[in-house]
Amino acid sequence: MKLIEHPHVLRLYDVYESRKYLYLILEHVAGGELFDYLVKKGRLTPKEARKFFRQIVSALDFCHSHMIWYVKSFFCLNFIFIYFIVCLF
Repeated sequence: MKLIEHPHVLRLYDVYESRKYLYLILEHVAGGELFDYLVKKGRLTPKEARKFFRQIVSALDFCHSHMIWYVKSFFCLNFIFIYFIVCLF
């Protein structure tokens, strides 16, 4: 996973493990979560919605091509909101 590098995939720098916890050292990404951005901004322009949609699809395609399959709530929230925003236009 440390070798994976893509502009729209969070980078994993290192992993540490104790008896009780697993620590992941991840890339710092400024700007916050997409969900919060969508709530604050309200409606996106079609151009902006397409940009986010393409970034998500590009990251998914990259991960899947490297046999990385990970589904979590952020995809459910962010992807669904982007999908509905794109479909509104």
